[in-house]
Order: sequence, then structure tokens, then C-alpha cells
Amino acid sequence: MKRSVLLISALLCISPVFAQKQWSFAPTAGLAVYQGDLSDSKYGDWQEGGFIYGASAGYWISTGLQARLQVLAGEFTGTDLNGSRAGRGFSFRTPMVEPSLMLEWHPITPLGEPAAFSPFIAAGIGGLWYDPRPRFRNANPDGEIPGEKEDLNAHIHSPALVFPIEVGAAVKVHPKWSVILKGGIRNPRTDYLDGISQAANAAQGDWYVTAQISARYRWGKKDADGDGVADEADRCPKEAGLARFQGCPDTDGDDIPDHEDACPKIAGLLNGCPDTDQDGVPDFVDQCPYLPGKPQSGGCPGSDTDADGIPDDEDLCPDRPGPVQRNGCPPEDTDRDGITDERDQCPRFAGGSDTYGCPSLLPAEGAEIPSLFFGPGAFILSDAQKVALRRVASQVMAEPGRLLLIQGAAELEEGLEIAQERAIQVYEYLLSWGVSRQRIDFSAYLTNSPDAAEGRDRRVNLLIGNF
Repeated sequence: MKRSVLLISALLCISPVFAQKQWSFAPTAGLAVYQGDLSDSKYGDWQEGGFIYGASAGYWISTGLQARLQVLAGEFTGTDLNGSRAGRGFSFRTPMVEPSLMLEWHPITPLGEPAAFSPFIAAGIGGLWYDPRPRFRNANPDGEIPGEKEDLNAHIHSPALVFPIEVGAAVKVHPKWSVILKGGIRNPRTDYLDGISQAANAAQGDWYVTAQISARYRWGKKDADGDGVADEADRCPKEAGLARFQGCPDTDGDDIPDHEDACPKIAGLLNGCPDTDQDGVPDFVDQCPYLPGKPQSGGCPGSDTDADGIPDDEDLCPDRPGPVQRNGCPPEDTDRDGITDERDQCPRFAGGSDTYGCPSLLPAEGAEIPSLFFGPGAFILSDAQKVALRRVASQVMAEPGRLLLIQGAAELEEGLEIAQERAIQVYEYLLSWGVSRQRIDFSAYLTNSPDAAEGRDRRVNLLIGNF
């Protein structure tokens, strides 16, 4: 009766908080397993566990931290008859009540609330009211059991101070309801939980563990749609939704809330709509949903007249197949010498691959045109060279149908740049004297034999021919 009054008084003390926000209430039941003088196991005899029951009320200080007042009632039990000390024959029953104040921490709180499966750890302080009732079976033929009288006359210090530690997990089964599974350990700093000390092992104190299952109900501010998100923070207060979307639903489960989803009932990643061919055109407007295309063509691929894999609207040569690198155009070979213009140093004069597409250095027909020689590193035309070039210009213009090839020679790769510059100087000077661009071309090349001693790697050759 005394235990029931204590339990009811504790619950009445916490009942006024029910009208407050962010509170929870959880009835609980389980086992209390004692470890002490009558325990045959290092971790307690679970078959001798006593039934416990109670309740807790908690306030959520923050997203993952709850302060709760918990009250447990029940009893501890134990006996020698089920263990190795059956001959001694001790047994006991201890009614108990344990109120405590706990802090419960949930480390996993995605999206601002404890997870659907939320492990936790709790610790606190409390008091244990207990009334041990031992039974001594006198198995001593000489009469009284040593220490029995001391134990029967011992002063029981009740309540005892306890520091509960618990670990467990909460499994959410409804936005407001969770099932709690937890276990705990208490060390009340007494050797009289069983009422037996001197008659058994006075050097070792008693302690106990608990295993509980609870159903926790959590409530707070008004939540019209019952989705666990208070109306004042709920963007969709009349539709049940998810906390990570501020209370708005995601009907198709594509992680895009319905109010932002262009296709709220069909899962998709393109503004919430499916796009099977991933061309950026949603299936419901894509005229070719299984073939990638452009929005301007209704999601269908464009025509490709030359079948080179490049749509006509992107193909610079839609009637002739060519690689992507050339924007759909085939390689050009102006002089038809089998060497494409992009690799041909003389794209308008036919030549061989050994001369990079340029003609071999043969003497000019009809007249000898001497090569122009430059000093080391020089590329500016001298007065004498300009006079010679004016004669060349007159000769070229006087012979219609003839073409002029200007070739700058270099022995090493690093000399090609200055060889090219010398050829350009000659080319531009001839243009300035009236030679048509259609009848003149220039290039630079590497000589095939070392002739630097004669300065031949610093020359510019002039060739006239019917190329």
C-alpha cells in the first residue's frame, strides 16, 4: 500500500505538465534482476527476476535531449534453491519503489528530429525505497546460522541513493508513438537489498539491472494533420507530410515535395518528372521519350543527312560526312596529293609525304631564281634581296598560269618559327609588288641533311612551276 501511494503521488506531481509543449509520457514494464549474496551468476539470475512497472514523463530540452522523471515499482527476488547453494536454503523478496530524474540523449537526429530507429543513452540520480524480507532456512545442526541474528536486527538504510545508467533504442511506429526497449544498471551502495549480509558475503555489496519495454507518446503544439510537425512550422498544415519537407507530402517518394514537383504522382528527377532518355525534356512532353533530342525538336534527335553522327543543325558540312573535331566536315586536300590540308605545308602545291606535302626542291623552269640567304636569327629583307624579289615579281606576273612557292628552310624544329617568318616576309613583299595571292604560297620545312656550315639552313627557296 505504501509503495502504491508513493507511485501515485509521484505521477500526480508530474500531471500538471501535460498541458505543456514538447512533453512525452511512457508507461513501462519489465524485469529487475538482483545481483548479490544469493545470486549464483556473476551477472544475476535472470530466472529469478522480479516484475517491475511504472511510468515516465519527459520534456524535450532540444532535438535529441530529453529530461524525464521516471518512477518504477516492483520487487527483487532470489533463492539458493536454484543454484549451487541449495543446501544453505536462503531466499528473499524485497518490494521496491525507485523514482529518478534522468537525462536521455539521442545522438542520431536527422532533419531536426530523432530518427525512426533512435539509439540513446541516459543517466541520472534517484532514490530506492526498499523493504527486504529474507528467509533463513536453518541448515546448521548446531542451531543458529552465523550472522543471522545480525542480519535480522540490521538497520536498513532506505531510501538508498542510486545513479541509474540506461541504454536503449526508440522505434517510431507513428508520428507521436514510439516503442522503447532499454536496459539499465543501478548500484545502490548497500548490501541489504536481499536483507542478507553478515550471514553470507558481507564484503560484497548488492546491485541490480533492469530490462524494460515502454510505449512513449509525445505531444506538443497543435498539429492539425497529425504528421508530427507543429502547425506553426508546417508549410502544409492540412496535409500530412514529412518533417524534412517542413510537413509537406512527397506522394511519389522522389525526394521532391509535391508543391515543388511538376509530376507529384510519378517519381522523377527532372523537376520531379521522369526523363527516360535523360535529354532534359520530361517524358510527358517528349515526342521521342526513348531517344535523346533537343527541346526545340520536341525531344527527338535531329536529322543527319550525311550519317556522320552530327545533326544537320550542328554540321558545317551536312552533305559530306566528317568527324566531330572538324564540325562534321571532311578533311580537305586542295592539291590532291594525298596529304590533307591541315597536315600539308604546301596545301596548294602537290608534294610527297617526305617533304610534308611540298614539291621537291628542283631548279625553277625557264629561269634560275637564286635562294635568299639570311644571317643567324635574321628575317628582315635586305635592300639587295628586295631588288631580287622585284625581278621575281615581274617574272611571275609575266608568265600567266605559273605559281610561285616560297620555302623557308630550317635544320632543327626550333628553327621552323624563324624560317616561317622569313617566308612570310618574302610573301608579303611580293604581294606589295602586285603578285596575286592566288599565284603564290609559302611554307617552312626541315632540311634533310645538315648543311649549316654553308648557311643553307637559313635560306628561302623560290620555285616557279606548273604545280
